[in-house]
Amino acid sequence: MSSNIAVTGGSGFVGRHLLSALHGRGHGARLLVRDPSALAGTAGNWDIVKGDLRDRAAVHQLVAGTGTLIHIAGIVAAAHPAEFAEHNTQATADLAAAAAHAGVRRFVYISSLAARQPQLSPYAASKAEAENRIGRLDTAMTRIIVRPPAVYGPGDRATLPLFQQLTRRHAFIPALRTARFSLIHAEDLANRVLDLALTTAAAGTYECDDGTPGGYSWPQIAAIAGGVTGHQVDIHFLPRPLVSLAANIAQTKARLTGRPDILSPGKVNELFHANWVAAPSPLSEQATIRFHEGFATTLAWYRAHGLLPAAAGQATSHSNRHPGDPST
Repeated sequence: MSSNIAVTGGSGFVGRHLLSALHGRGHGARLLVRDPSALAGTAGNWDIVKGDLRDRAAVHQLVAGTGTLIHIAGIVAAAHPAEFAEHNTQATADLAAAAAHAGVRRFVYISSLAARQPQLSPYAASKAEAENRIGRLDTAMTRIIVRPPAVYGPGDRATLPLFQQLTRRHAFIPALRTARFSLIHAEDLANRVLDLALTTAAAGTYECDDGTPGGYSWPQIAAIAGGVTGHQVDIHFLPRPLVSLAANIAQTKARLTGRPDILSPGKVNELFHANWVAAPSPLSEQATIRFHEGFATTLAWYRAHGLLPAAAGQATSHSNRHPGDPST
């Protein structure tokens, strides 16, 4: 097994899809993970480095002798906004500097489409500033930034509430009625990231999606969901003041308990932003999974794992496992 490829965040949702894609292409990798048991059930030949991005010795071990580094690790929720800067910005900047010092040739950073609008939230700002810090490095290392939109697929718990709504006849959505947005299936994202990491793709920032021109509207999403579930889905849009109230309560609770909640005032700003459509790119042209297919397979995964009720006349089975399935 070659450790010429290194990965952070391999035990997470997108990371597990990336490991599956690496294994499918015949590659092993060196992985930085806090808890090696989190990789249980993940097929592949991995060189495990135990630690996290704040562990300098572990980071040094990760990047030593590595040709290509794929950085996925980060946080999407925090009890305190400053944690986004610590985990998403500073940790990324330190990792990129260590990689450059170690002679890594290609550094691929999985950022977010939210980085286009850093004023919206601490999360968006942390991703944008991480990109800026990477770009300012004085190094010959090829730096590639990937900005995915909303990512979904088997194994994802973050989009479960949305799927819960879209399987009902009446879906309550915290968003603008007129919003348009892009989506990408985690399997497609993983393969597009590997295309950039394993080829001679030029340095730069790449937005990506599933190749749907102009992205999706909520009525289109409802129609696709209805086609899969077999019944009409009517969408009702929650008013922003109500969502903001819920976010303020969630944020206060998170600060008191120290347990992060994805819903925050910044997240509300993101949810009610009108345009999250990715710019056309070669990555989008290579995507293979549109939402009608991705919705069906993701819904089947949720049902198989007991996270959503089985369809009428369908028994629920917990025996099937997927690369995106988190360990239990």
